[in-house]
Amino acid sequence: TRHAGLTADSARIPVRGRRGYGAFDAGGELLAMTFVDLDPTGLAAETDVTVVAAAHRGRGLGAAVKAASVLGLLEAGVTSFRTGGSSENAAIIAAGAALGYRVDEEWLTLEAPESA
Repeated sequence: TRHAGLTADSARIPVRGRRGYGAFDAGGELLAMTFVDLDPTGLAAETDVTVVAAAHRGRGLGAAVKAASVLGLLEAGVTSFRTGGSSENAAIIAAGAALGYRVDEEWLTLEAPESA
């Protein structure tokens, strides 16, 4: 999947039903974050995006922020969790599997062929 790029300002825009979780270094720099959207009942959550700063990938930070979101939302009463990820992103698929997510559907993205 692809998402519009986040800026410092767009990441701060509050959205009803959206929760954000992040990992920061000692100096306050954001290293990884995940945004999760809650359904209107507040009982189901779906991860919208999880990103890790390029210089900090491969350290488990994506899995850590996803785990923090699950733990925090369990405490808030959420009972159902969904996440996604491109099959081309082995790290996020592995993070989801490590947290107990299972594949329940797959879909394809089709693009129109380039004109001749």
